[in-house]
Amino acid sequence: MAAAVGIAEVVLMGGFIMVPQSWVLALIVAAQILVCAAMLAPIWPSVSWKLICGCAAPGLVLTGFTVIGGGYWAAFWLVGLPAWVMLCQRWSRYRLRRKFLEVLGFAGLYAGASLLFALCVYLPNPAALLLPLVPAAQLYFGALPVQRNLPALIGLVLSVGLVVLAALQPDADWGAPWSYAGAAVTGVLILASYTGRKSR
Repeated sequence: MAAAVGIAEVVLMGGFIMVPQSWVLALIVAAQILVCAAMLAPIWPSVSWKLICGCAAPGLVLTGFTVIGGGYWAAFWLVGLPAWVMLCQRWSRYRLRRKFLEVLGFAGLYAGASLLFALCVYLPNPAALLLPLVPAAQLYFGALPVQRNLPALIGLVLSVGLVVLAALQPDADWGAPWSYAGAAVTGVLILASYTGRKSR
């Protein structure tokens, strides 16, 4: 999922300077829907409308803010969306105090990821270039034949695609594509590690 979000970020950040903003916003909404659908697909028979609304609400609100005031808020929400969907799936298991602490922790890490993304102009982030090594190692040390480790194969294809896409994009005023793709990948992994950890 980190590679998929990185690809979406590279496409969207490039789109901000090449196509009308209305098209970019449509792509952002489509990307949010696809990420939510991919995350909820394994549990789709038990998915409720309440869960779907909880997963989609922040992205739609930030899209509205983007329409009103501009900026990149809705595009960058994709970095936090996978972790938010995981948090929403566990929401009913938590007591009120735990819910507050989970949201507080998520908000703090998301703020840190936003700062990291902003700093990619000055501090290059090579995480996207290194990402293919993770699924490649999983395939090398994991189950063979490859068909038995399909998630790692998909991850390898997506992460290599991210590297190629970032290499083909021209540098923008806000940094090199491979650097802000790396910032997006880092943010996704940090947030997903936090919300995806086992309940204590």
